[in-house]
Amino acid sequence: MAQEELFAERFASPIAVQHLAELSRLQTQAEQALQAREQDETLPPLLREVSLHSLAYALVRARREVETWTSMEQLEAHYPQVVQQVEWIIQGADRLAAGEDPFAGRTGFMFKAYRSELDGRLQPYGLYLPTDFDPQQSYPLVVMLHGYGGNPEEAMQAVFGRGGAYQDQGFIVATPYNRDNIGYANQLGEEDVWRVIQDVQQTCRIDTNRLYLTGHSMGGGGTLHLGMLHADRFAAIAVVSTWSDLRHAENALNLPIKLCHGEVDPLFSIEFPRTLFKQLKELGYRVEYEEYLDVGHNAGDQAYRDGRIFSWFSQFVRDPYPRRVLHTTTNPTRYGQSYWTRMEVLTEPYVFGQLEAQVEEGNHIAVKTKNLSRFSLALSSGLVAMDQPVEVVVDGVPCFAAVPPADGSLSFARSGDRFARTHEAWRPALVPGGGLAELRSGWHIFVYGTQGSQEETAAAQQAAERLAEVNIGIAGDNERVDITFPVKADTALTGEDLARANLILFGTPRTNVMLARIARALPVEFGDQQLVLAGETFAAEDLLLLMIHPNPLQPDRYVGLVAPLGPTAYAGLSGDFGGMPDYVLLRPDGSAARQGRFDRNWLPRQRTGE
Repeated sequence: MAQEELFAERFASPIAVQHLAELSRLQTQAEQALQAREQDETLPPLLREVSLHSLAYALVRARREVETWTSMEQLEAHYPQVVQQVEWIIQGADRLAAGEDPFAGRTGFMFKAYRSELDGRLQPYGLYLPTDFDPQQSYPLVVMLHGYGGNPEEAMQAVFGRGGAYQDQGFIVATPYNRDNIGYANQLGEEDVWRVIQDVQQTCRIDTNRLYLTGHSMGGGGTLHLGMLHADRFAAIAVVSTWSDLRHAENALNLPIKLCHGEVDPLFSIEFPRTLFKQLKELGYRVEYEEYLDVGHNAGDQAYRDGRIFSWFSQFVRDPYPRRVLHTTTNPTRYGQSYWTRMEVLTEPYVFGQLEAQVEEGNHIAVKTKNLSRFSLALSSGLVAMDQPVEVVVDGVPCFAAVPPADGSLSFARSGDRFARTHEAWRPALVPGGGLAELRSGWHIFVYGTQGSQEETAAAQQAAERLAEVNIGIAGDNERVDITFPVKADTALTGEDLARANLILFGTPRTNVMLARIARALPVEFGDQQLVLAGETFAAEDLLLLMIHPNPLQPDRYVGLVAPLGPTAYAGLSGDFGGMPDYVLLRPDGSAARQGRFDRNWLPRQRTGE
């Protein structure tokens, strides 16, 4: 229903109609002014990517505010402020046309936004600038991650202590949106955090050695996930009321951590922070733990009271060149970087790889590896004397002894039972490790085949649309998530789709054009109503094959197969791939007939099932 029609139903007062007509006129004027700026090719990139999109989101917020009015009292109370906001947007568009930033000089809390390159939607975030903000001064930045059902404004209020008015702490604060509840371990949720940090760094001078991360509940889990897997990015992290994977705890060697938890939290057991605290203390790491007696899941009220988290953060400054680095991961392509080291290739997938490197006296570097076939070091004068020979010993074997190259880059690859220096460029490659769930962590397109019978095309399209309706959130459940993934016919895919998206293909090589193009490069053989997988032939059993594999046409993106053997095979399809290995053959009742994982070459290595 159009806004005018909605108001005609709600308000009969001539004054209300007059006010709303004026507001509608102003909104239209603002929209036209912003559209003109979008088409202005002379607009500087920074003004377009940050300021223009932030103005556009301000207009979205104004429209949403007006649509919530249901009484004359609400209209009279909020009308002046909304008019003022829309007029400011119009003036802001004029300032953009003059090459000026309409946000220059604003301080305190504000909403800003960027436009997603994936779905074109505006992604908001909260930003707080101190009231005495000086654009020439460098500031520390705190990034606060909201919990499930939260939003940027609530997150901002929480980190300052929910005391009403914000109290300057000498920090800039940013609060990402997370597309409602997609979760921070999802690649899209993670990238939202990095994009917000990037935007803030473009408009403010940020001290990269004083970047801090915190969050409550879902945001606390995101803080642990991002902090442990990107420990080199942050000076310290504070984790409140959550649970996460303990297997990355060793990565916090150079990362101070504060844990806060309510004793009677009904959502996340008190045993998690106690266990993590004990583990980190035994490792000799810098960790603090606060446990609040008789407090439930609202431990953030204590952890952030009166903005005290800022005082805790202010103790720590990141060392960009620590003399000892320790890093573990099962996904080096995505999470292999840590300070001046980079894990690049694992020996065995699904098994944690580890790289420990320490600079010792006399330009000596000792490296220890576990389940690793290739790694690199980025040496600098902050670590060693670059004009003198450097000795690198890997797993007790000398591998390099010379003056390092000018750029400090040294790469090593396993040759037999030892490492040797390699000059071959590293090409990041997808490795097995996350199972079928990786298909839905990141931007993806559901692609149905159109080359079969009408019945086959209809079944594939219905299955694709049904799966697209399930938005995967924090726990892989059907949660409220502000994103819609496209459904396309196989003949409608573009080169841009191939470059940017994981493709989930519905059909077989006979019915799906895209699957036909890549079938020969996949570790499965398709026949007429049968397939051969892991040395076994499956025929006419109404089974459904689910499989993940690097896209042979775009190896840095995944392709997923949803391939039916029989007319009722799609019946076994559910929306969540969580917990499934690299390939599964499902019966119509959803149970697994066969399932298994791939080796490092994406060939079947094990299977389970009947």
